[in-house]
Amino acid sequence: MAVQQHVLNWLYSVLTSEYQDVNRTYNDVAQALSQFPSLSPRTDVHTFSNGASALLLHLSGTLPAVFRGTTYRYPISVWVPHAYPREAPLVYVTPTENMMVRPGQHVDPQGQVYHPYLVGWSEFWDKSSIVDFLAILRDVFAKEPPVIARQSVRPSPSTAATPSPPPIPPFPQELAAHHSAAAFQLPTPPPKPSANVTTTTSTTPPKPAPRRLRLRFHPIRMLTPPLLPTPLRECCTMPVSAILALPSRLPTRRLLPLPHDHHLCPAGPHISSLL
Repeated sequence: MAVQQHVLNWLYSVLTSEYQDVNRTYNDVAQALSQFPSLSPRTDVHTFSNGASALLLHLSGTLPAVFRGTTYRYPISVWVPHAYPREAPLVYVTPTENMMVRPGQHVDPQGQVYHPYLVGWSEFWDKSSIVDFLAILRDVFAKEPPVIARQSVRPSPSTAATPSPPPIPPFPQELAAHHSAAAFQLPTPPPKPSANVTTTTSTTPPKPAPRRLRLRFHPIRMLTPPLLPTPLRECCTMPVSAILALPSRLPTRRLLPLPHDHHLCPAGPHISSLL
């Protein structure tokens, strides 16, 4: 596939400023872009393993390779050093977010590519080129894929089995305004009474206290019964048989005649005392 002229013009202008062998580098890079159109050139800053950094020509894109009958496009980056072709290019596998590096015989965990072709580059630099190495690398990736897909995190069975609660139904229109107003209006606290102001008494009259009943106790006068006559007192100590025979022994009673001055006894006739 032919490379566009404006890309070739830009490539040549970039190489003339920093690269030692401009013509050889221009030819090798132009052939690589023609045979692998999925690569695109640009300049980026590269940091070497010793900590030094430099602005280099950077070819980035994908390298197609057939693995088990299916064509896969593996992302790679090719950094062209300033001393090219006397120094070998630096090649890396650059996985995307859904990929991860698969370390193997020719790829380390950081994604840098190693191959005997790169090891002997400095000795056979006049016969080595970027196009030849990309063809070799395509065959390597067809046997050992440099990347694998990341495994998606599956939700745990407990999380997947737990149903989500149903949504809360909305309030009716006539209650929505009242609910929203009541939710954001806090009750006003009562004012604190000042120390100089006396508390007002309630207008409700107080309940009368229950009346207490006072009970007056009067001493009971024990009346002494009159003494019985001597014959009767003696009867109380006699046996029943003696009491039955008492009338024959007691003196007879007689009534005294009424006095002539009835005015002294207005209440009625006066009964004389017993003899």
